[in-house]
Amino acid sequence: MSSVQNENDAVERLGNLRLETHDEREEENLKEEENEGGKEDETLAETVGEPSTNSKTPEDLVNGENSMYVKLVSSDGHEFFIRRELVTHSEVFRNMLDCPTNNADRNTIYLDMLTSPIVRRICLFFHYRVQFTKKNGNIEDFDIPPEEAIEVLLASNFFDL
Repeated sequence: MSSVQNENDAVERLGNLRLETHDEREEENLKEEENEGGKEDETLAETVGEPSTNSKTPEDLVNGENSMYVKLVSSDGHEFFIRRELVTHSEVFRNMLDCPTNNADRNTIYLDMLTSPIVRRICLFFHYRVQFTKKNGNIEDFDIPPEEAIEVLLASNFFDL
């Protein structure tokens, strides 16, 4: 085996290790958030495909005037259920939710200008912001894939994130 091939193999293994470490860190962060959230996060478990003893459907989470969760709908129709307290850090989202309406979709925000990968990235940022504003010291970077960077930047500017 040539030294160039050995170097390429080492770089590939290092890249895979970094991805695994990043994924493990995300899983640990999600577990911590679930433990902090208590019973209300048990209902969220169903929306992300985890088993739950609670019989509520995702739509039940957003019912009521001041429900605990809000539904964000992307331009391609994907629905994202996120805690209201996270979304209301943005004044734009807060105003959208406070706007009086007779509509049954009071706790639903339609983001017709954003695709699901961008809405997902925004939801991840809401969680990131809460997680790292609690910590003092070294704050990790919020990674954004280059192919999403421009759209995320425009959305964050528009929604004042």
